Amino acid sequence: MSGQNVDKTLVSKEEEVLLQKANIHYAFRPFISEYADRTVTAAFILTTDDETFALGTNNRDNILALSGDDFAKNITLEKPRKIPELSGRRIVKLSVTEQFGAALTDKGKLVYWGRDIRSTARGDDDVKNVVMPFVVRDDLTLKDFTCSAYYLTVLTDEGDVLVWGSYFRKLGDHINDFGVIKLRKGVRVKEISSGWYHVALLDDKGQVWTFGYGVGQLGWSWSFEDGDLTPGPVPLPAPCKKVECGAYSNIFLLNDGQVYASGQNTEKDHLCVDREGTVTKPAKVKFDIPIGNIAAIFSGPFGRSQSRFAAVSEDGTKFFKWGYDTRMKSPLLVDRVKNLEEIFSDYRTPQSLARIKHSLPPIDEKPAQVKVDSILSNWSVFGKLDKAFVDRVTYFTTFEAVDSAKYTKSLKGLIATKEDDVYLCEEQKEPSKLELLSKKKIKKASFNQYLMATLSKDSSLYVQEIENPIQLTYGVPVRMKDTVSDVSLGKSFMVYLTKSSEIFFYGTFLSGLYIHEDRKAIKMPTDGPFKSLSTGVAHCAVLSTDSTAYTFGHGVHGELGRIWKNHHSPYDVESVKLPDPCKKVLCGAYSTVFLTDKGHLYACGNDDDENTRVLTTGPYGKDWGPRKIWLDEKIEDFTVGIEINERSLNTFSTYAAVSSTGKIYAWYDRTKPTMVDVASTMLDVFASRQIPQSMSMVRIGPEEVEEDAEENAIPEDEIQNDAGTEEEIKLYDDPKFSDVTVRLSDGSSVLAHKFLLHRKSAFFRKALLESDGLSNVIDLPSHDAKAVRALLK
Repeated sequence: MSGQNVDKTLVSKEEEVLLQKANIHYAFRPFISEYADRTVTAAFILTTDDETFALGTNNRDNILALSGDDFAKNITLEKPRKIPELSGRRIVKLSVTEQFGAALTDKGKLVYWGRDIRSTARGDDDVKNVVMPFVVRDDLTLKDFTCSAYYLTVLTDEGDVLVWGSYFRKLGDHINDFGVIKLRKGVRVKEISSGWYHVALLDDKGQVWTFGYGVGQLGWSWSFEDGDLTPGPVPLPAPCKKVECGAYSNIFLLNDGQVYASGQNTEKDHLCVDREGTVTKPAKVKFDIPIGNIAAIFSGPFGRSQSRFAAVSEDGTKFFKWGYDTRMKSPLLVDRVKNLEEIFSDYRTPQSLARIKHSLPPIDEKPAQVKVDSILSNWSVFGKLDKAFVDRVTYFTTFEAVDSAKYTKSLKGLIATKEDDVYLCEEQKEPSKLELLSKKKIKKASFNQYLMATLSKDSSLYVQEIENPIQLTYGVPVRMKDTVSDVSLGKSFMVYLTKSSEIFFYGTFLSGLYIHEDRKAIKMPTDGPFKSLSTGVAHCAVLSTDSTAYTFGHGVHGELGRIWKNHHSPYDVESVKLPDPCKKVLCGAYSTVFLTDKGHLYACGNDDDENTRVLTTGPYGKDWGPRKIWLDEKIEDFTVGIEINERSLNTFSTYAAVSSTGKIYAWYDRTKPTMVDVASTMLDVFASRQIPQSMSMVRIGPEEVEEDAEENAIPEDEIQNDAGTEEEIKLYDDPKFSDVTVRLSDGSSVLAHKFLLHRKSAFFRKALLESDGLSNVIDLPSHDAKAVRALLK
């Protein structure tokens, strides 16, 4: 549709320039509530230069894909607003229902946004189930797709038909997860359309096939025994060249220009087939001239749904409309329209009319922009990065900046480049370089309302005060004197772990209840060593190398895994009793979650406050001891994100886990762990949101060998990995296969081979280089002898 044909009822005069380059105007009706009038409108405008603009009414499903403070808010855009997440994607088809939207790119990729498909089917309106635009099933290349109320049907390049979602609301556990529709041998589908409960397929021979939940609209006699995923042929008097679905009906355009219809018809005969009531077998629509094209669309749930149909004569001079739940003897002739789209200007744009023809230059000749396939495109704060900049990014994270005085928050981004420059990214702003953090090889960044702590690859910890939380002005980064292996920030405190397994605490667990501490040493029950720590709002968890978890802090919510009262000291550390060794522990806002070496998750903490969105381990209440989180399969890894509720400034937690089979689960707000179909990694659960501390900073691309670590430090991952083959291990301490002696700090020595040492790890490559590679002795007097021996195993 050209710009001059765009319906301008929603567009102000100031936007005339935008309309002149409009490629298509797609209108739809967002869902506001079960009882709200379905006449509110919204639209996307896609331009000739591959930009997407939104205007009209947004909803809690974020149907307009708004970001920042307007995410998932019921607001009305009086003027078009550019949507970065839907721009630059080279969209060729668009479809938007009441609660979610989808688009097809010219590369055959499906982009999805709004309420996630499972919660749409469940009738769950939690804002945490709302997603920003992202690519679904990147492994699929699609030819077409169609949306209904709670499901999508896609047609792949290979000709497979897949269904994703559920026919019915509040049956969220009955989800088709891209289930393949079994077609009869030799059937090659070329077009698809969908109604409320059904799908219609048109094959290359002109035969129509339908499947779904039959209420008369399938065109053949259906029963429950037939199932809802088995297509059946529709009897038509001639080959069909187009099929369009209404809510509970179909219209068929035959090769000879006749139009037939089937489905629910009511006593008004709105199908115009000269018959009242349900039309099970397709009947002829009362046209007296050949028809060249048809279109259909519907809106509104269940009894309030309304189907509308339109047609144009074969010679293109006459336009008709019918349906509308209105009695008509025959389709009504429509004056003063130039195309089918204009007949639907006050309603929804039919999906078959939402095809977009581009005349764009090749991608590499276009203005630079964030790559569609870049992981950064899942966060709008990186929308101002051009293609060349994106290619330089090596690490990134996102965090929330909170202005507690105004009850507002906004998402920010932090990135590090190949040149080791660090930049701050904000919505609709160019990235700004942080000179004081550049060239420091930052590998982790943690934030709260008062501090930013960054940990470098050489184990240096830099701490900065946040002087203005919204404008994000910082104090000068102060380098802590300790050599640090891990750091984490709670609501009003910081805790870090040194290379020598000392733990230091700065700040206070709760202002007004405890005094402010400055480098307070935390006395652990054992000397360790310890390998990681995590923080919640007012507590901390520590994991030792012998797989024991410890907790300390303000434990009134049960987050410490033991009975705790206000008279107890928050600095008393105790181990947590678990049935199996612990391989990972992370803190939620008021909870702690443990992953054992057997792949089971356990949790403790507050489970009775809706605002804190915590556990699902059993009856609501405080779990003083860890309880098992019931999942049907073993868990490989998990993470926990802590965020701020903008309306109340309360904190809440989001939990994500990946199973041993690669499935992604997420849960929060008194919900059970649910498999997330649209996520391929745990990071996808946090798209468009703050990234958990335990995942920061996120590496883009393969991990690089760390050659620049502190001079006498041996990376832990090298001690644990690359054990070598049994044959290689036998070559050590054997003088027949040795050409170098490694002298250790405890006075002992190991006979080794330079070739094996060189391939073993970066640590030994550096040691060989420092010995000029020619000497038959390598002295390591400053390194722990046990650690070096561990590297040789």
